[in-house]
Amino acid sequence: MGRNRLVEKAGFGLAAGLLCVSCSKVPGVDPGSVLSGIQTASPSPAASPGGPSSSPTPLPTATPVALGEIQMLPNYRQSVVVSNFPQALSRIRSSSYSICGALGGKLVCKGEFNIFGQSDPLNPSGQWISDVEGFPATATLHMDNNQNVAAASGNTLYYHGNPCSGFPLLGMVSNTSQTPTGASFVFPDVIRRAEMNPRGTIAVLLNNGSLYFFGTNVFKYQIPRSATTDCVKTPVKIVASDVGNSKIIDVALNVEGGMLLTQAGKIYSWGSNRYGQVGNNLTGNSNYDSSAASSQLVQIPFPGGTPLSLVSSQGYNPGVIDSAGKLFMIGFDYSGQSCNGSASEYHQFNASPTFTPPAGTFIQSVAVGGSHTMVLTKNSSTNANALFACGSNVSGMFGDGSLSGSSSLKSVPLPVAGAQILDLSVGERNSYVLVGPAVSAVVFSAGNNHKAQIKYPATPDPFPNWTQVEGGR
Repeated sequence: MGRNRLVEKAGFGLAAGLLCVSCSKVPGVDPGSVLSGIQTASPSPAASPGGPSSSPTPLPTATPVALGEIQMLPNYRQSVVVSNFPQALSRIRSSSYSICGALGGKLVCKGEFNIFGQSDPLNPSGQWISDVEGFPATATLHMDNNQNVAAASGNTLYYHGNPCSGFPLLGMVSNTSQTPTGASFVFPDVIRRAEMNPRGTIAVLLNNGSLYFFGTNVFKYQIPRSATTDCVKTPVKIVASDVGNSKIIDVALNVEGGMLLTQAGKIYSWGSNRYGQVGNNLTGNSNYDSSAASSQLVQIPFPGGTPLSLVSSQGYNPGVIDSAGKLFMIGFDYSGQSCNGSASEYHQFNASPTFTPPAGTFIQSVAVGGSHTMVLTKNSSTNANALFACGSNVSGMFGDGSLSGSSSLKSVPLPVAGAQILDLSVGERNSYVLVGPAVSAVVFSAGNNHKAQIKYPATPDPFPNWTQVEGGR
């Protein structure tokens, strides 16, 4: 999970996702690895008891439902176990103990997860599970800590899972029957950015500046103007007139709130504010102090240059990249994951940036987990990547061979020297990188393997060095 954003040196133009620029063969990576070729297999009884067959039966026809301006089409889905892939993954996303990837028009996941009706957390198989119905290969990818997955392409948000109990027509897969396990949400304009936080809150920003929120709101402050409900079924809509009559151009969620950015360069925030992440110089406590929390949009000060891009967080420490390409972070920092140099709470953005890219480089991606942060940079002249990490390293998530953390961003090794990094994601106790070239991309991970998310079988000891993620056994 986390934010992937390309901030180009010249003019700092934005493009969602990570790009592979002048990709070349990566030394030390075999293109004929476990991520090539395709085979499907019925799940074995030991791996996934009662799981779906690899020969899916016809599914019912979905009935559209109107959610205000949004049309929801429930999707009936079936799944298969895949042992190898026909092509390289184009994107990756991770949650606490799981990883998912975009594979052409399909979605594949492994680790501890309950999507596709495959839930076996006590005996993880290390297998990849694929969805029969997919989404466009160009779609972005998002994931929450309950392993619900979303993807956005064009004017449509594709969703797998159940955002909250009682959501219209969305149910969970059982091993004996097929019920709707997802939906396609069709919006009135092209999606500029979609977000899903670890709790399952969903935000969708359109090119016209309209911003919609729906899904889980169990802590009452995850969705603006929704302090009285656990599940927002009719999307909350925020527009320019709600934020100083300036068009909304970006949005980023954290675990219990979020931020939005307007064309006028103003940042608005909301949330539980348990650790000062709202940025209004207040802090709550573990009981969600209503005097500090805000379900209303609050304009907050920003000490850097013009805010350019917002950085989401799986925890309580969101960030902002300014027009000079510098990173600023705020909120929870008890493991050093805000990279501000000391473990504390930050109720406002520091006057000094968290990270200034080395000369001749720019920030390509920032991925913020619950307890650690990874920053990926690229050299403007050579396209060479570099990785930096801060926060907890208790499971070896830095990939530097140690279990020692850092309260400031430190340089850490790439999985393959000289490699091009196509995508970056972090979970609670894992870091994942998708290493190019695009035609034979390979996933590496460092950190936890309790749920066989890296290798089968599951292991109690972490992998503190970058390790290639295996396919199904």
